[in-house]
Amino acid sequence: MILAWPAAARAEEPPPGQQSIKHLVEQVKPAVVGIDAYQTVPHGLWVHTRDFINPFPLRTFIGDTLRFVFFIPRAIIYPFSSHRTGSGFIIDRNGRILTSYHIIENYNVFYVSLFDGSVLEARVTGVDEFADIALLQVDAAEVPAVIEPAAPGDSDQVEPGDWVMVLGNPLGLSYTVTSGIVSGVGRQIDVTPLDDLIQIDAALDAGNSGGPVFNSLGQVIGIAEANIFLAQNKGFAVPVNMAISVLPDLKTIGQPRRGRIGITIEDPTYLFAAQRGFEKPTGARVVDVEKDSPADNAGIRVDDLIVSWNGEKINSSLQLVRLVRRSLPGDTAEVELLRTGPPVKEGVCRPPVCSSVKVRIDIIRKRFSVF
Repeated sequence: MILAWPAAARAEEPPPGQQSIKHLVEQVKPAVVGIDAYQTVPHGLWVHTRDFINPFPLRTFIGDTLRFVFFIPRAIIYPFSSHRTGSGFIIDRNGRILTSYHIIENYNVFYVSLFDGSVLEARVTGVDEFADIALLQVDAAEVPAVIEPAAPGDSDQVEPGDWVMVLGNPLGLSYTVTSGIVSGVGRQIDVTPLDDLIQIDAALDAGNSGGPVFNSLGQVIGIAEANIFLAQNKGFAVPVNMAISVLPDLKTIGQPRRGRIGITIEDPTYLFAAQRGFEKPTGARVVDVEKDSPADNAGIRVDDLIVSWNGEKINSSLQLVRLVRRSLPGDTAEVELLRTGPPVKEGVCRPPVCSSVKVRIDIIRKRFSVF
């Protein structure tokens, strides 16, 4: 895996069981920052007017209207900036900071608090609203030289039972430490259009969002994202590899380029798998194909079972989503699929019919259910 930001020093050994982890906290703390986001009244008026005038998506129209109607008297009676807090972490010596997009969404003035108490003004240089990731920039010359950037881990290697530690600013309590284990991976709770979250039982609260989730080596394996309201210790983090994959684009063009092929997929049922000669479900079942999409042009059909992508076996729909998401517009992928009926290209395979087709990857659009 190619790292998108330079690796830093890591802990010499994992925390020893129930003993103190203060050595790990002291090591990673300087890279963690607090984020204060403000929405000035003129900017807020523009945001709510824009959302009110634009009726799409229709499901948000009522909420957009109510926010617009109530914002004007609020601005007259209380003409002060709205305030939101969050967390983040420094990823390199150029003053770049990763955080969550929902912390800075529709806000226009940002300040970053460092571990030594200093406060720096920041600006947004890149956003990935689909994955809820934002990149901030502060003046690198103002960042103390003693700060060691956070070291990236490999979130693809994270498994349930792995130890994790969260460091952030929940409820305004600076540099609060919580720890726990990974409860699950690949979770989908509809908080981002590209849900593929790490579930942890380390406590998360408002203000933790955007902060780092560390493994026992002091490496960042996730970005704190959300918790389930009224549930105990059901927290979720965006896998750090998702951020690593889009960082080059966020640095250069401010938004990600992400592959798509124009299909909606799901995990196959046992009955569907049995009808195709499998002992258990495997691959990704195609349930919809977008007209004139790369997949449609390649001949992929509804009920095809995609079993490999560029030679890598597909065991679930989530795995295929990850592979397509990491492709770039213009890439070409070799897809192997199983189908009942004639093959896509005659003479390619024998029954059960498997066909190798080349699919041209196109840039993702705002069609979140299609990958």
